Amino acid sequence: MSGKRRRQLRKQSDTTSFTGLTPRENSPASSSNGYATLRRIRIFLLALVMMVLGARPLFPSEGADLGDGLAVVMLVLGASTVCMTFLLGRSRFAIRIGWTDIAVLVVVLLAVVASVRGALVGTTRPGINMLWEWLGYGMIWCLVRQLRLDAKERRAILAGMAAIAAGVAAYGLYQYLIEFPALRQEYQIHRSEWLRSLGWDDLQANPIWLAQLENRLYSSEPLATFALTNSLAGFLLPWTVLILAVSLACGASPSQLVHGRDEMKKPNTSSVNSPKLDQTLFLVTRFVHSHRIVEIAVLLLFLCLLGICLILTKSRSAYLSLLVGIAILIGGSQLLCRRQWRVPVVIIVGLLCLAASVAVFLRGLDWAVLSEAGKSFTYRWQYWVATTNMIRDNPLFGCGPGNFRYVYLRYKLPEASEEVSDPHNFVLELAATAGLPAAIVLCFVLLRTGLKLVRLIRDEQAAANVIAPADLCAMAKEGTSVCQTSWSPEVIALGCGWILAWPGGWLFGLL
Repeated sequence: MSGKRRRQLRKQSDTTSFTGLTPRENSPASSSNGYATLRRIRIFLLALVMMVLGARPLFPSEGADLGDGLAVVMLVLGASTVCMTFLLGRSRFAIRIGWTDIAVLVVVLLAVVASVRGALVGTTRPGINMLWEWLGYGMIWCLVRQLRLDAKERRAILAGMAAIAAGVAAYGLYQYLIEFPALRQEYQIHRSEWLRSLGWDDLQANPIWLAQLENRLYSSEPLATFALTNSLAGFLLPWTVLILAVSLACGASPSQLVHGRDEMKKPNTSSVNSPKLDQTLFLVTRFVHSHRIVEIAVLLLFLCLLGICLILTKSRSAYLSLLVGIAILIGGSQLLCRRQWRVPVVIIVGLLCLAASVAVFLRGLDWAVLSEAGKSFTYRWQYWVATTNMIRDNPLFGCGPGNFRYVYLRYKLPEASEEVSDPHNFVLELAATAGLPAAIVLCFVLLRTGLKLVRLIRDEQAAANVIAPADLCAMAKEGTSVCQTSWSPEVIALGCGWILAWPGGWLFGLL
């Protein structure tokens, strides 16, 4: 085989999909059964990834102590092993790997090593549980990367996760309005029976523990499926920013949408096409615009649910992060260049003000949220100082994932009033549990991802300066319209995985 031919085959194999199909297997002489088998495996893995990603936020768990999240990890590992057996023997099975993938796998490897060490020298069970959790994180990352999602599949996964987040936010509002008030009323009427049913009779003899329980019970912040309200805010925040970004894209050309609604009142009779073709185009245009209105209404509903629940969490760091995200969206978008930013920005600001007004009306947002910010930061600073001392004593491997709460007591500052299970900072937590090298590599991953996003935005802006405005509007409409996504088997599989995620979250919570 000549060198030119080998270079052509190498270039083609670099662009193959996850199934590892080589040009020889795609040739007419190749076996169609082999291609169908590989595609079915990919479709199955797409549904599995969507189900796992969607089900994981739907059930509460204490992965370190109880290990109740290991069922999801075992499902992913088992399904991946079965699928890999079908891929054995396939010629030129392509694996996608880059510097970011290597860095993520290094973080997982360091966390696994730290978990083994923590299980040997610290508390055994949390270390073993977190070892499997980190293996699950690495497997999910590898699956998503090797699936080589196209634009439609990425949009389907993001839309599914945004809907899951909206469902979690709706449950948080249900807790705030109905479930928690009923629980507090039942506790006031039957306090002794209520504590006895939970096996907490000794709390009545200890006023300090009883006061801590009642402080948590009478707290008005929603929890949804999370143990802490700050964890709920951290989950809702990125999906709120995502919905804001999609809303900005949908509102990029409101005048075009209004103009389209006016034009679809009557078919175009001045066209050189036949009247029958004009009537068909008229009906298609009306169908598309009517569905765009439905899409925008659903987006606004999701945004209201997420915004109200996020504000009710009273997470000041989430408020600040949301403002930073909005500033980045507005500053980095092409709306400023086209001077069409006023309507979408006014709509978004209005919705946020509406969500804040609803939160104030529900007595979930008051002046104490801002006035106590200094006290909250003081507590965080105490956690961070103690964690820094912990990192100084164990810089290489840390104390081991799952062992932070047990080691923290030795470093807790005398003036600190609370025993915490994490330092409320994910970089410090990784450095304290898996070592400084793992935290440095994670920062490299985040920095590299951020630089890629900045480079992508610059490329899109450069392309926007070359493309004609009419073509740009057409591309924006095509990219933001959900109804134009073709229903391929892969997209249908993602939809099935999203549907299975809801009962899957309930079943995983029972294990």
